[in-house]
Amino acid sequence: MTLRTRLALPVFGAGILSAVLYAPDAVVDALRRGSQQGAIPFMAVGVVLIMLLLGFAYRSNVHARPDSLGDYGLVRDVLGRKSGVVTGASVLVDYLFTVAVSVAALTQLVAFLIPQLQVWDVPLSVGIVGIVTVVALRVIRERARIILGVWFGFLLVVAIMFVVGVTSHGADTTSPIAANAPQTWSIWFSYAGAIASGAVMVTGIEHLAASAPNHAKPRGIRAGRTLIIAVTASAMAFFLVAILAWMYRITGWSKGPILLQVAQDVFNNALVVWIIAGIAAALLYAAVAAVFRRFSNLTAFLARDAYLPRQLTMRNDRAVLRGGVLLVATASAIVVALAGAEVATLIHLYVIGVFTSIVLSQIAMVRWVNGKLQLATERKARLGLHGRRVLHVAAAVVAAAVWIVVLVFNFLNGAWIAVALIASWCSCTPSTGTMPRYGPTCGFTSTTWKSRCRARRAAWC
Repeated sequence: MTLRTRLALPVFGAGILSAVLYAPDAVVDALRRGSQQGAIPFMAVGVVLIMLLLGFAYRSNVHARPDSLGDYGLVRDVLGRKSGVVTGASVLVDYLFTVAVSVAALTQLVAFLIPQLQVWDVPLSVGIVGIVTVVALRVIRERARIILGVWFGFLLVVAIMFVVGVTSHGADTTSPIAANAPQTWSIWFSYAGAIASGAVMVTGIEHLAASAPNHAKPRGIRAGRTLIIAVTASAMAFFLVAILAWMYRITGWSKGPILLQVAQDVFNNALVVWIIAGIAAALLYAAVAAVFRRFSNLTAFLARDAYLPRQLTMRNDRAVLRGGVLLVATASAIVVALAGAEVATLIHLYVIGVFTSIVLSQIAMVRWVNGKLQLATERKARLGLHGRRVLHVAAAVVAAAVWIVVLVFNFLNGAWIAVALIASWCSCTPSTGTMPRYGPTCGFTSTTWKSRCRARRAAWC
């Protein structure tokens, strides 16, 4: 089924736009640790620049490979199977924690509106995962036009809130938080951590890059256009929410989503806050449902390449990849429960996964462009390829810098868990992609390695 851009935007762009509901919280939380909340506008500009850079880089990815394999297929074919395994593991970890963060953010919305439910955060989050799982298994499809209304409705709400907030703030005696000049290296580190945490906004960009087969021809051009529109709209919404948080002195010490705290201060009307929360909840649900589909599809691709048990390629009577749905549901429910449904804790976990795949995909694109340069003879074509190479080199460097900052400053806050998951998955997966005919992947087919095969198979089961 092919979709026009206006319908593809909400279907595949729900993930990146839904990050507006927790990315400002991550920025404010990082600045709060150094008492530098006055620098929110500058950090928001840094996050927007990262988003636009990676958006244009991924548009180039889509033009080069308009298929549904995304980063995994690109890295596997250009850098080799070992790098492909790492990329596949990173993307799966990214999707797993995307579900966990989105569900925790949805629970946070409910707890903000009904404070009595705050003590039930974990059961409520697990219940939401269960509901999404049942819907995914029963193939109760969301209407694309309903998601379209939610997607553009959220953008409209943010725009109205910004206009009302700016116009009504002139008569308010409260002034924005002043930005203090950085005097020590620790403050600069706090700034770097804030931008890196806010870079969680790029989550969902890989899903957009893998949506080309769902566009009409020319698929690469249309998918690239959808990606740029989604990234730009999400970056603008994030920036407006961050500016309002700065203007209304949201310091991060109060519990609740930054978006709803801003809405409460701007409108001072409980009904309006409930309406905004309802639209935000619908957007988060659409993002979780989209990740469920993408996760099951990616696990099927990996299983066909013999990197995962072949049972993950099987469909139920409703043509649903049941194994992938149950896998992501179970794993995300466990993660949410262990993290206590805390959004701030979960964000540090899944930034690692998404930026690992981004770095590898941009390195792969640099190599791909180098190969094209060796064959190009026309001056105009060579100039265009040189420009694309500069773009992908810059994207790889920036993504690697974000990855390092998150790993260094948030290693003990949970980033090590994502690294451990990726490493353990890669260590249990053969780089050659060989798998016995029956049972999960063990990586050995020779009879001399039967005992080792059994050990690997036991680990999978």
